[in-house]
Amino acid sequence: MKYFLKYLSLWLFVLLPLTTHAELTGEVFFRHPDNPNELWITDVSDTNNARLLFKQKNVISKLSVQKNGHYIVSITEFDEDTIPLDIFLIEKNDIDKEERNLTHQKYTQILDVDVTQYGDVLFTNRRVDGMRRPENFNIPTPFSGIYLIPNREIENPTIPTPPFIPPQVEDKVNIPMEPPTPRAMVIKYIEANRVAISPDRKQIAYDTDEGVFMLYLATGEVTRVRKGASFPTFSPDGKKLAFVYRSLEVAVELEVVSAETLRFLGNIKYQTLQFQGDIEKRIIGHQQFLDFKFSPDGKYLVYTTYGGGFFNPNTSFNNYAISLDGKEQFKILDGIFDNGVPMFDWVTSEVPYNVEPKNRLTTLWGKLKQ
Repeated sequence: MKYFLKYLSLWLFVLLPLTTHAELTGEVFFRHPDNPNELWITDVSDTNNARLLFKQKNVISKLSVQKNGHYIVSITEFDEDTIPLDIFLIEKNDIDKEERNLTHQKYTQILDVDVTQYGDVLFTNRRVDGMRRPENFNIPTPFSGIYLIPNREIENPTIPTPPFIPPQVEDKVNIPMEPPTPRAMVIKYIEANRVAISPDRKQIAYDTDEGVFMLYLATGEVTRVRKGASFPTFSPDGKKLAFVYRSLEVAVELEVVSAETLRFLGNIKYQTLQFQGDIEKRIIGHQQFLDFKFSPDGKYLVYTTYGGGFFNPNTSFNNYAISLDGKEQFKILDGIFDNGVPMFDWVTSEVPYNVEPKNRLTTLWGKLKQ
């Protein structure tokens, strides 16, 4: 019996490193690497069941999924560079339904999009002059900023005001009408790159060339969280904010702070550097981050990179998960395609959200305007 327990302990010791990340599960929607207009679905713990879910008409450049809801929103590109990007919405409960355009080329360069648990859509727009926009619509070029489409506008879009038609115009049938498009409100005029909203819809984190900032919707107060940081993301419970910190344009660490107080909670340095013969143990380094988020249970940071860095050049997408203490790092979504998965988002969240009034975000924005 003594020898049996000894060998059993040794056997478990060997197996444990292979099973420490078995708890990371959940379904994800992702973009196909070779067919960029295809949306697929798979389970993180069993990628053999990956299958096509939906084919969009145009290339998908960004993707966000309503957790525990029925919206999938994407930013799609058109064949011509002079045509503005648009945000499209897919009903994942009715996948046979045609995708729906939420912006109709009213904006010039939409850089990021985030859909909340409650179905509100947040996005960033960069003003670019010279973009070809609908000539028949009387639409001014929007300014750079963070914009919000409330869920009530998505469910019941505001009917556009008909254009004035002079009485002497006989052929009124061929006069184009602006399509019914959900109205977006400006949260802040700023040249933001990426944006994320907290699960309780009280805070918005965004990044610019100056770093990561936090906007408090109730007061309009803006605080810089970290200079040189990017890719802000909230934990599923809304208590933590994580981001990527860069130095000289090279990502050097992942950092976590309290979303409530912005107090430093920890960081993970991930370049392997050598100082006077001592090798500092860090996680695998990469140069080109494409995405950064929490796992559905909030226990891991999950990120997507392209290429393998200076010492491991390749042209593949890589998806990694790392525990918040930095001790455990592993690949996910590996082996589905030879060149990896370029972008994905979780279908559900394992952390419950607080129940709030349906129009809570609109109410906070109303206070901010006063």
